[in-house]
Amino acid sequence: MFGISAASIPHPIFVKQSEAVQPRLLTWLVLFFFPGHALTLVTYCLIRWPAFVELFQDHRDAYYLIFFAAQVTLITASLIFVATRYGAVTLKPRPAWSARHVWALLIFLPLLIFYMRAAWIGFQGNMRLVSISQRADYSPEIFDVFEFAYNRVWGAMPYGTDLTGMVCFTTLTLLGPFYEELVFSGLALNILSKRCGIPAGFVLTAVCFTLLHIISFGFGLHLVPLFFSSLVYGLLRIVTGSLFPSVVAHCAINFLVMAPKWMLAILYFTTR
Repeated sequence: MFGISAASIPHPIFVKQSEAVQPRLLTWLVLFFFPGHALTLVTYCLIRWPAFVELFQDHRDAYYLIFFAAQVTLITASLIFVATRYGAVTLKPRPAWSARHVWALLIFLPLLIFYMRAAWIGFQGNMRLVSISQRADYSPEIFDVFEFAYNRVWGAMPYGTDLTGMVCFTTLTLLGPFYEELVFSGLALNILSKRCGIPAGFVLTAVCFTLLHIISFGFGLHLVPLFFSSLVYGLLRIVTGSLFPSVVAHCAINFLVMAPKWMLAILYFTTR
């Protein structure tokens, strides 16, 4: 059906890329850790220094902006480095459009529906707050509810709850998929598929993606959809031979995850 059979699921381009010479595992770990977490580790070390804590409290916004600019620079530089150094095993050659892309859409559809439903539930919760605030007999305390909901959602984010922090985290959320897919669905999938075979490499890549996100999001049930999302991203590359569908899918999911949070932020800032 659609010109593809179970025996030929891995795209020939992906097979060729995964069989080529790959970076060492230690190199991959550095490429993952350095742009996304090195600055956070530095901050955790500095936070134990009383003089830094005092400086941070007096210039919180300035520190967040410097941290954000440095992190974007590191991610962009690492993205260029990986694409240049390892483009031959992740980005080239670019496969032509084929029936495999139809399969990719069908593979992505259940994940898309799941996150669309979650986003819709979030929108409904926000709209209930709006409807209460528009009632003639509403209490001014509704704005305290907006503030509580906003701080509960955005307070868990690394850049704080002010407008600057929201913009910084939003930017990284939309930039992150480009680098993460290059590192995970690109290099990690290559390395593990070459060492363990494509089926095992496919699953192990998703496991690595999930476990390493504990650093940013902690341990909990939210890791389950992360695992299945990573499975889909990896499978999209295996089927199509291209990282482009994986990046697009990852960006779409991040957008759906963030959309209710953005709506809540808009409600909060417009009712202050």
